[in-house]
Amino acid sequence: MLALFIAALSNAIRAGAAGAIKAALLDPIDAQHSGEMIGTVLGSSFLGFALSLLAISPLLDRFGAKRMVLFAAACFIVGPSLVLLAAETGTSVYLLLNVAMVVWGLGWGATEASINPVIASTYADDKTGKLNALHAWWPAGIVVGGLLSVLFLKVFNLGWEVLVGLTIVPGVLLAMWASRHSFPQTESAAAGVTFNEMIAEPFKRPSFWVFFVIMFLTASAELAPGAWV
Repeated sequence: MLALFIAALSNAIRAGAAGAIKAALLDPIDAQHSGEMIGTVLGSSFLGFALSLLAISPLLDRFGAKRMVLFAAACFIVGPSLVLLAAETGTSVYLLLNVAMVVWGLGWGATEASINPVIASTYADDKTGKLNALHAWWPAGIVVGGLLSVLFLKVFNLGWEVLVGLTIVPGVLLAMWASRHSFPQTESAAAGVTFNEMIAEPFKRPSFWVFFVIMFLTASAELAPGAWV
């Protein structure tokens, strides 16, 4: 729950701080195209998210959920740190911002790829209920992140650096928590399903590709345009 909350919180804060980051870092470089540039920067987090899901999901049994959650925590620390460092890089600021967002997105994807199987394994008799409860923390993180953005930037008139730096703290807490806990095997690992069998399974089920297309269109229509707006 903490991992998903942090992912949502970071997502909301990225969007909340986007205007201030654009004004401080991108307008001085190219004011005419800075709007397009910040949209691309925010979109880079979705690239990291997609790459992380694609790579980690089939390899989760091999590396274990604990390592993946620790990887996500590291990304939640490194991503915003790179954003903060971008202000000192001069003409390379745009490149570093994109790299930072990809890293941040990798943490988001690693979170989604690892915690869902963990919840399903831990609560085998109540998967639906527990997964629904888990994902209630996503809108909670969005709401808290949005409120913090307004509070820090509009009410207290603090710099965007403070808001972005704030997201490092829960990343550290997640790393500390994950390092002290053990994680169960996924259901596929417990059942002895091999990597090759798992990879072959989607090709045996045409419905998988139907849902793949549906989710591809849904995510494309919902997530990326929302970040641009």
